Amino acid sequence: MLGNKLAATPAANLSRYWFPMAAANGQKNHHLPSDASAEERGATRDAVLHAGRKAVELSESAKRALKNLTDPTGIDNAPQDFTDDPDLKRIVD
Repeated sequence: MLGNKLAATPAANLSRYWFPMAAANGQKNHHLPSDASAEERGATRDAVLHAGRKAVELSESAKRALKNLTDPTGIDNAPQDFTDDPDLKRIVD
């Protein structure tokens, strides 16, 4: 993923970098094949949580935006698989 290559650049100091990384990893998780390993699912979840945490640390407004993305009925719901994830809820609530 191109975004991962930017993690070692000044972009990593911006919430607007981490927010789409949370969304992209949420999409990745949603489209994993049904036979994806537990390790792969765990790594993707960790990536969503890490990016979400960083986005919120850098900008309080990212909290509401990220919470909106977890709405499974929303138009843009990339991390929808994590709507009920207690760790993501702690980040966005």
